[in-house]
Amino acid sequence: MKLVERICFPTDFGMSSEVAFKSVISIAKKFGSEVSLVHVMPESILRDKIQRLVEDKMLKYLGLLERQNIKCSSEILQGDHIDLLLSFAERQKANLIVLGAGHVGKEKFKLGTNSLKIIRDSSVPVWVIEKEGVVNPQRVLCPIDFSQESKLALDSAIHLCRRFDSKLYVLHVIKGIDKEYIEMGADADLEQAEMIRTLELEFDESIKDVDFSGISWEKVVRLGDPPNVILDVVKEQHVDLLMMGSTGKGAIKRFFLGSIAERVARQVPCSFIINKNGGLIQLKLDKEITDIEAIYEEGVELAKQGFVQEAILEWKRCIRKNELYLKAWSAIVKAYKNIGDKDNAERFNESRERIQKVLWDQQVEADLRRKLYRF
Repeated sequence: MKLVERICFPTDFGMSSEVAFKSVISIAKKFGSEVSLVHVMPESILRDKIQRLVEDKMLKYLGLLERQNIKCSSEILQGDHIDLLLSFAERQKANLIVLGAGHVGKEKFKLGTNSLKIIRDSSVPVWVIEKEGVVNPQRVLCPIDFSQESKLALDSAIHLCRRFDSKLYVLHVIKGIDKEYIEMGADADLEQAEMIRTLELEFDESIKDVDFSGISWEKVVRLGDPPNVILDVVKEQHVDLLMMGSTGKGAIKRFFLGSIAERVARQVPCSFIINKNGGLIQLKLDKEITDIEAIYEEGVELAKQGFVQEAILEWKRCIRKNELYLKAWSAIVKAYKNIGDKDNAERFNESRERIQKVLWDQQVEADLRRKLYRF
């Protein structure tokens, strides 16, 4: 089972890339990912000596990954930087691009131009590592606006928190009452208190079916300008990773340029992920597993990671292989109970009890035969 199957890591071998590379190792180990390294040289560089220096650097990175038992590959390209990087990521079928922020130093965090271009044009999620990049994020913030994109981002944030044992803050922001209405005589405090109350109810309704099991999380509701509030919460809660949703390739340029996401990305003092398309976490099961015990354990691992429906499917595979495999029946019953599906829990429990009786009868019969044989 892989959640982040392949990571694309573009590197210029600068300090920002060195910082990001530590996070690449951590992410790959946590998710069992393969890593594809890539460096793009300008077309103007023709000297063999520079080519050899780049190759030596790439070999060093590959060696560090291999020592961590991370499957990896590399490629050195020459030409247009952004287009080649993105086409490389597509060829490698990467489902995550990890970047250094681009600007490293004592000055205020600033997103590099190339990093911003990759974020805009990439069709897969992009994880940008800030200059003080935390290898294992402890506090993750995910702003949501009840859209499908933000729900996908929240789902990815939850699975990421399970892997890193991080605390999750789920934030929703709504703009306060316009000053024009206050000037007309509206009671700002009363109106905003009512807005907060309504927002709390909407928030609770929108996340009622979300599975937060296995993580510590907190709901945050605020009034104000969304980018400013997001940045304030990042600082207040000492967030070290921000997860933001967006639309996919094509619409992303319209969404990102001049939007909340870009304003936040340019100023946020921590690492962040721009989640796209299907999301950061994309489950890929190993269908080549045929051993019934291995299939059962795959289901157990899926359930631990919050993929309950997928776990149930794996346990059903066990039953198709051997209807008398009681552990799978019991696991399915427990899973349905945990997600509140009483009808299926009762139905599978009836089958489980029937199977248990069959196994008991077989055991009794076997015991009797052994006793008769001794006489």
